[in-house]
Amino acid sequence: MIKVVTAKEMKGLEEGSLNYGMSYRGLMENAGNAAADFLKGHMDLEEKRCLIFAGKGNNGGDSFVIARRILEAGAHVVVALTDGYPVTEEASGTLVEAKELGALIFEYDQVKDRIEQLASAVDLVVDGVYGTGFRGELDQKHKEIFELINGSTGAVVALDLPSGVEADTGRAANGAVKADITLAFECRKPGHLIEPGRSFCGSVTELPIGIPEECWEEASITVTGMEE
Repeated sequence: MIKVVTAKEMKGLEEGSLNYGMSYRGLMENAGNAAADFLKGHMDLEEKRCLIFAGKGNNGGDSFVIARRILEAGAHVVVALTDGYPVTEEASGTLVEAKELGALIFEYDQVKDRIEQLASAVDLVVDGVYGTGFRGELDQKHKEIFELINGSTGAVVALDLPSGVEADTGRAANGAVKADITLAFECRKPGHLIEPGRSFCGSVTELPIGIPEECWEEASITVTGMEE
């Protein structure tokens, strides 16, 4: 049996952690560090070509932390901003740090051809576009981006959920990312277990991000103990 929460419940756990000395930036650092440690433990990143697709929210912020950490491990890192620069202070801070360390960061709309070329010759692709925040249908631009991800030469690693998969229902929009590995932050969401989302996730690994146990005890969680 495993813990499973909805996107709303996960946000509640994150908000609750602020009462126990955590911060949103701290959670972002924890998530990105945990993901980077997973990657370092499962592949030799030295001289590897890594392409990271980052959204404008906190999932993108997690991506910038990963970029920083795998740069330190010797990888060559290019970050494609799918929706412009970050909208949160926390994510903006992690972007600046990644750039200072040498990550090449571009707005996708301005360098489409270059990103397309990179996607055809990479070792690792990180999907940090939507996380648990996706609902509805994909527009043409994001279908185009996710087609690049799905057709890339690298292993595809999704942060929290493959972009285009709904966290609470497992519904997958036409054109959603098909990951080889999905890194579920803190615990799984229904979309990891319900088809068709389950099939889009590849193998799923849960990574703790520092939610205090007290938050779990205080939270009103309605979905727990689902079978894997």
